[in-house]
Amino acid sequence: MNNPKEKPNWHCLSSHTAAKQLRVEPNLGLTNQQAADQLKTIGLNRLLEAASRSPWLLFFGQFKSLLILVLIIGAGLAASIGNIKDAAVISGKEKNLIANLNCWSHQS
Repeated sequence: MNNPKEKPNWHCLSSHTAAKQLRVEPNLGLTNQQAADQLKTIGLNRLLEAASRSPWLLFFGQFKSLLILVLIIGAGLAASIGNIKDAAVISGKEKNLIANLNCWSHQS
């Protein structure tokens, strides 16, 4: 880390070393002037907002596994020929459809 423009790997440093490099007293925190300087040079402490995804993309993203698709198709075929109990067992016992709907509702 001889290059002053090189950023340190903060997660590799001890708290004492990190505080020393930042020129801050851990028990006291930043002075008002240090905080103002940090705000000028680094900016606000904000996380970037993730791009939102459509609820439909989230829903269909739950069905990426081939096995889940086979079970859903099997349940649909069983229901279409009148075997409602078999369709319920395929979808209910594996809990795929219910679990995916539950995940989807919490993500959207």
